[in-house]
Amino acid sequence: MVDLMSRFLKNSFPVSRIKSGKRFKRGVDIDGNNFFLSGSSGAFKIKIYDSLKGCYGASDDEINAAISNFYGIN
Repeated sequence: MVDLMSRFLKNSFPVSRIKSGKRFKRGVDIDGNNFFLSGSSGAFKIKIYDSLKGCYGASDDEINAAISNFYGIN
């Protein structure tokens, strides 16, 4: 299940470079909102968590494992 959710994240919410001032940072664009993986990971995790819970109905541990594995955040 974790692999399936990781593939969903890879296809739907890929990590990209988002411009912040004069620099580019790692981030994800969700519904037109930019989330940086280092700074706004709390709000980002909530949005991704809700998407995975609605699509897959997986357990909390499986969802957290998929997010941690793909994005490298805890």
